[in-house]
Amino acid sequence: MENKKIVQLTFNKLYWLGAGLIFLLMALRAWYIPFSHDETATFFYYIQSGNYLPYKAHVYTNNHVLNSALSHCFYSLFGSHPFVLRLPNLLAFGLLVWGIQRHFIFLKNLGAKLVLSSLFLLSFNFLDIFELCRGYGLSMAFMVWALSYLLHYFKTYNFKSLIYFTIGLQLALAANLTLLPAIVLLSGILVGFQVIHHLFFTKQNLGLFTLHHLLIGFWLKFTLFYKAQGMLDSGSPINYWKTTFSSLIEFVFGSNMPLLQITCIAAALISLILIFYTFKKTPLTLKTSFTPLMVYAFTFFALVLGFWLLNKWGGVNFPEDRTALFFYLFFALAFSFACDVLTFKSGLILSSIIGLSTITSFVSSYNIRYFSSYFYYTMPTPLFDYLINEQANSSVPLTIGGSKARELNYAFLNFRKGGVLNPMNVDESIQLHHDYNFALAIEKPYYEPFYEEVMRDEKWNRVLLKRKVPLVRKPLLKIDTLTAIATSAEFKNLLQLRDSAIIRLNLTTNAPLEVEFELYFEKVPAPFNAFLVFSFNDDTNAQYDYRRIPLNWIGTNLSGKTQTFKLTSTHLPKKISELVVYIWNIGQADYSITCKRLQLYQLNGKGINLKVPDSFYPLMGKANGQIQL
Repeated sequence: MENKKIVQLTFNKLYWLGAGLIFLLMALRAWYIPFSHDETATFFYYIQSGNYLPYKAHVYTNNHVLNSALSHCFYSLFGSHPFVLRLPNLLAFGLLVWGIQRHFIFLKNLGAKLVLSSLFLLSFNFLDIFELCRGYGLSMAFMVWALSYLLHYFKTYNFKSLIYFTIGLQLALAANLTLLPAIVLLSGILVGFQVIHHLFFTKQNLGLFTLHHLLIGFWLKFTLFYKAQGMLDSGSPINYWKTTFSSLIEFVFGSNMPLLQITCIAAALISLILIFYTFKKTPLTLKTSFTPLMVYAFTFFALVLGFWLLNKWGGVNFPEDRTALFFYLFFALAFSFACDVLTFKSGLILSSIIGLSTITSFVSSYNIRYFSSYFYYTMPTPLFDYLINEQANSSVPLTIGGSKARELNYAFLNFRKGGVLNPMNVDESIQLHHDYNFALAIEKPYYEPFYEEVMRDEKWNRVLLKRKVPLVRKPLLKIDTLTAIATSAEFKNLLQLRDSAIIRLNLTTNAPLEVEFELYFEKVPAPFNAFLVFSFNDDTNAQYDYRRIPLNWIGTNLSGKTQTFKLTSTHLPKKISELVVYIWNIGQADYSITCKRLQLYQLNGKGINLKVPDSFYPLMGKANGQIQL
């Protein structure tokens, strides 16, 4: 008995020491890795503005409400450094560690504890969610922590544990709405336990039950609101295994090769076999069915079946990769408790295999430059710093082209530098009429004659390009009379041309246009929820091209600053019926701006009329196992 206590104490010390070391390694990644596309969207749409409350915020599932709220608080106090914005999830790792440690109380064998620790604390890709400004880390941490109190409640009937369990579930749900089915199922298991053990019909329990389910009702209604808005766009209605489990395996383990998929299936089958083995040893009754192994295994397999039925009967999409993380959570918990049924020797052998595998993967994958999942691609800061140096040697704003998938990465780096570079001009495919381009390496057949590669991002197969021969900008129109604007109107034109005025410009067919304007922001809201827009219509008066610069992406407070911007169009139609440059004051707040100069150019240069055919991109598929964006 004394030896067991010594072993347990030694294990606990090593566990917290190891967790502390992992935390420091994660903190380094959270500090150094640039913001990803999804994180930047979260920042600009919800954190910077502070508009994150359900129904009031920009409508999209990117808004993990609890994460947006906590990150907004840190942003308000400490600024916009990625580490600051990631702190809520990074600190939630401590809650996960605590929740796992509380699960050790219900595990007898050291091997099972090692398996549980390895699957959560040494799975390198899984740990990414705690280094991101997203809601997944918070939700997983609160779920594991809450579940430890559920097990305690099942064992002791302690009402305080039930309160903690309920709080943990609600916070997890506020961080990640995809947990709703799992939380509804867990609530049903809880009610079943209370009814069987005559704990349901008490005043305090009914009060907590009512509050808990009213809040679940609120989140359910909010989810249905998203559905009505067409925002539940993750996942797919076909191929359950590929959509959910194969994508989840790849997200968590960094690969979905057949051997790894077979291993995960084998682990699930081993869990089932060990469950039946426990049935043989201890006959199952209603009162003895609420063991940790039974609760977690039942929840996992019920969710697997439940989503299949929801798809067949309700047309609900199968969850995919990140949105299916709850499957991994319950799978890891169920498998760990299944390992607790093994003999000490068998459990230690299995845990050693899993532990060595996860440690090897962790050590070989560790870096402080990028995230592992292709969902969280970044723009390397040296690439951006190169552009800053180039801009410092130029007297006019340089233009950079890219795709919508890369725009936000660039925008956040530019925001952090005070908007020193012109915003990225985005298109669905590479356009060859910018001074620089942030392109896919696979697009080389199209850009090679006109651009040189000045930097390369090997991780994501992207390149920074610089034109071999500079563009020629033919002046068409110049307005240098100061135009002062003081208004709260939603739209304010800076330039509007129609018919004969456009004809007098003597436009060259097809060559792109570029507008350059210098603005003095005398007094504007902070942040200024407004777009600078350049658009024109074709001969049918239908909108042919639309370019915009979100002003809150330039800086939080622009008041007192003067900035020069350029917006570059796509190739022109045969005829333009209307051309307009305007300010779209989305928030309709009071502002005062002076337009100090506005110039319109038409571009000339080799390759500017070349367009990459749309058929080229579907042919790319995946390169090196990573989706190319």
